Parts: sequence; structure tokens; C-alpha cells
Amino acid sequence: MPPDVDIFWTGNRVCSDAVRQADISSIVEQLGRPVLLWDNYPVNDGAVRSNFLYCQRLSHWDRLPVGLISGHLCNAMNQGTASLPALLGLAELYGRGRGCDDAWLGQVMGQATWRQLQRDSEEFLQAGLSGMGPRRCQQLAADYRALLPRAAAAEIASWLAGEYTLIPPV
Repeated sequence: MPPDVDIFWTGNRVCSDAVRQADISSIVEQLGRPVLLWDNYPVNDGAVRSNFLYCQRLSHWDRLPVGLISGHLCNAMNQGTASLPALLGLAELYGRGRGCDDAWLGQVMGQATWRQLQRDSEEFLQAGLSGMGPRRCQQLAADYRALLPRAAAAEIASWLAGEYTLIPPV
């Protein structure tokens, strides 16, 4: 393959929990060139991952030096605006997130939506739709619908209503 062609790499798995410098060093040694890291966090477009919202900042990765990677891309969730807290972690990882903090997220998402998401994000990550159950999802969907017309509120309410859920293949 020509050396000016980037090779995407997702880590040791398609949706890696973390990528450490040792992981990158190993693949770079095998390929003989830096890789373009395709980070499948916070993506939630698969049958299993659509059950969850990944709103926590990217904090489980090593900052990777130029020379090992040619870039670091993140694959957002189906809920693009609700992906911003997680994606902000990428900017912070490389020292580019200055000025993008909770106040900025409140401005972009709406203060009430951002506060609500901060309260609920751990439950969305740990329990997911299936763990929260229909009654809890309906209650939370109503809470988020009350925060409309903000895009993040609409995305989260739709997710809670099961509009983004993918059924695993049989």
C-alpha cells in the first residue's frame, strides 16, 4: 500500500474500551507507518450499544504522540448533540478543549437539558434502556420532552422511547 495512504485502526477491538500507547506502538511496528485512529466511542449504532447513551468524556485513553498516529477520529452516537460531552474529551485529551467546559455545554445543549443529562448519564451508561425498564424510560422521556425544543433533549427523549434501538439479528 502506498505510504501516503492512511490506515484506519480501531484499537484491539472494533469498539475498544481503551487504547494505550503500547497498543498503538505494536500496530505501528507491524504496519511500518502511523495509523489514523478510528475511535468507536461514543458510537451507539449497533444492536448492543444502541441500548446505551455514552455521554462521559473520553478519559480512558492515552494521549498519543504524532509519529504513532496521523490523527484521532471519534465516531459519534446517533444522538449527535448528546454526543458532545463525550467528544469534548477528545479535544481535552490533546489539549484543545480549552473554553469548552460545562458552561459551553449548557449553552449548546440548553442549561436545563445539560443539568438533566448530568444527573441521568450514569444511569444511561450503566443500566441502559433494558435495565431502566419501560416505566422509568417513559418517565425520563417525558422529562426530556418538557425541555424541547433543544436538539439534545429531543434526541434523548427519542432514544428513551426506543426509536434508536436496533434488534439483534436472529
